[in-house]
Amino acid sequence: MSFGQVDKKSGQVGEPLWRQYRDQFPVAERLIYLNHAAVAPLPKRCAEAMKSFADDALEYGSRHYDKWMDTYEALRVAAARLIGADRSEIAIVKNTSEGIATVAMGMDWRPTDRIVAFKEEFPANYYPWLRLEAQRCGVEWLSIHDPLHSIERATFGAKLLAISFVQYLSGLRVDLNAIGEICHRNHCFFFVDAIQGLGAFPLNVRTAHIDALAADGHKWMLGPEGCGILYVQKDRQDSIFPKEFGWTNVAGYNVYRSPDGATWRKINASLIASTLYLDSTVSNGSTYYYAATAVDIYRHESRKTAAVKVIVP
Repeated sequence: MSFGQVDKKSGQVGEPLWRQYRDQFPVAERLIYLNHAAVAPLPKRCAEAMKSFADDALEYGSRHYDKWMDTYEALRVAAARLIGADRSEIAIVKNTSEGIATVAMGMDWRPTDRIVAFKEEFPANYYPWLRLEAQRCGVEWLSIHDPLHSIERATFGAKLLAISFVQYLSGLRVDLNAIGEICHRNHCFFFVDAIQGLGAFPLNVRTAHIDALAADGHKWMLGPEGCGILYVQKDRQDSIFPKEFGWTNVAGYNVYRSPDGATWRKINASLIASTLYLDSTVSNGSTYYYAATAVDIYRHESRKTAAVKVIVP
């Protein structure tokens, strides 16, 4: 078996893919690397991209911050394209566990709710549901080897089903389209832990009726650890309230001042506090600019509140 690409015109088998990209993996010069469903070796191009950002910060500080944000956005676009989603449905997370926990802890659970989960799952896709079973709602535990009609029965009246695309121990790849159709028919939220299969096998969230999906990049996507994605279908986003909430959780987070004045709240509180009491002898141009900007925005917004009085030195 050559695993080579077949030329559509000639019908000839080309050079095997592993040989085409072998020089991207220096680890092969030192080790015989076997896939063990854990952490993939880092290819040169990925390491070089990471190094370029580190070098940029080393030599220029945050001077090119806008380019960092462009890369952040490009990642969302690429992830959306990979799974057939829209970039507005992609969040960047630290890892699969954070993505799963965001869904599990962010939904409004009631004692009468029921989750369908699987006994053979990796702990990241097992413990969150076990915790909910102990604290908030019921869980029906199935085996990954149960037939589809058992899943059909279990999802009737259930609020959520959680399953892995590929099982970490056995390598079993489930039929996401079939399970997704069952969940869709039974109005059951369909969550997928995709880390063991994403990048190796095609996956389309629309075709499979997937409501939410989480995956890290350090397996078949050949990225570093600590860089994962969370997909949540647009119509389902309001049903998940994030327990962790930061400044990048809001739309337009990187716009610090807008015509309607709504973004004044994003100015760091310490900046406002310090600039309101800057000594009048400060002559540094940039310090004055930021001080004036903070005070100007603060004054503009505070006029809407009669009880607030701004005193500027």
